[in-house]
Amino acid sequence: MQTPDAGSGDGAAARCNPTAPFGRPKIVPGVNWSSNTNDEDAYVLADGMTIWFSSNQMGTFAVYQAMVSMPASIFPGPALLSDGTQPVERPIGIDSGRTMFGVTQIGGSFFIGIAQRTSTMTMFGPLDTTGVTKNVNITSGSVDTLDVYSSPDGNVLYFASDRDSSGGIHHLYRSTRSGPMSDFGAATMIMIAGLDSTVSDQSSPVVSPDGLTLYFAGKVGNSTSVYRATSSSTGDFGNAALLQLDMPPPSAKPSWISADDCVLYLTTDDGTGGQRKIYFATRGS
Repeated sequence: MQTPDAGSGDGAAARCNPTAPFGRPKIVPGVNWSSNTNDEDAYVLADGMTIWFSSNQMGTFAVYQAMVSMPASIFPGPALLSDGTQPVERPIGIDSGRTMFGVTQIGGSFFIGIAQRTSTMTMFGPLDTTGVTKNVNITSGSVDTLDVYSSPDGNVLYFASDRDSSGGIHHLYRSTRSGPMSDFGAATMIMIAGLDSTVSDQSSPVVSPDGLTLYFAGKVGNSTSVYRATSSSTGDFGNAALLQLDMPPPSAKPSWISADDCVLYLTTDDGTGGQRKIYFATRGS
């Protein structure tokens, strides 16, 4: 089975019907370690041939990379990408793979950080959570800032946090900066039109490169569903069209969407409490 690549934009040359539903998720070959590990948060770089993901196969979560020699081929065995000095989850790659956003845990809380390298042949060092992301992270109390996602240029961050709620309920947020050397500003909550009040927890935002489509996970009771919000204004989902996707089993969370909106990567288990694995779903023609 071949793994789908990043793809092209919607239009005459698109490889799917952008209004067709996604098919049933299938496991991604070549990047899941074993039945005893959690492998999750897959992100495909802009080249369509490099996938980053996090795994606890060495006991704590670290970032791994798998590469193929041509688009749509099977990913080979992954290699370690982070240096192991801290746990790292939800890796997001920009700047041709020289910059990584990720999430780490410090003192019992989760924070977003950034790491940079001068060459794609070297590993990343620890995430910096106090530099340009200092206005995104809240450092007092037990507040979590997690599930980061970035615009292609790295100047818009989307994430989940329980900073404005009680009882650990998460909402989605957005923060921007003017350029790669600037700090991110204070975060604002993302308001989503038509979201049922029974959706008590929102997480795992994934946003299309044009900023018009938001995928996220919403929790109702003990079940988690994938939602899609489509807007006509970049980053504004207050008047978006909302759709709950049919993405069994009931624990799927999105981690990446292709530029043509044809391929969605997810983290999910088998619905019976098993280990988390990396899946993908594709639209029909």
